[in-house]
Amino acid sequence: MVGGYDIPYFSKGNLLTKNHIIEQFSNDYELSQYLPDSVNRSTITRSFLLSLLYNVRKDKYLYLYNIYKKQKANKSYSNGKVYEINITSDYEKNLQQYSPTSK
Repeated sequence: MVGGYDIPYFSKGNLLTKNHIIEQFSNDYELSQYLPDSVNRSTITRSFLLSLLYNVRKDKYLYLYNIYKKQKANKSYSNGKVYEINITSDYEKNLQQYSPTSK
């Protein structure tokens, strides 16, 4: 895979954080074989966990990736800011008379 397996996380709602990803490993015998029994969560990176999911249980990786895509699609990019521009009638007339030139 080009570009790695990393998925950005959302700090609001704790989605796709390291703890959220580790939850995917619980009650999954196949995945648990790749982690020590008493894993210290601070020593394992998100990238490592996501690469394990991608290579061992791709269905769980795709589940997390779909969560990311849905959150990104629902995210407001405007940050609630509304911009207003006052255009004078003279400027509006100039725009209507505009004719593009081609070379």
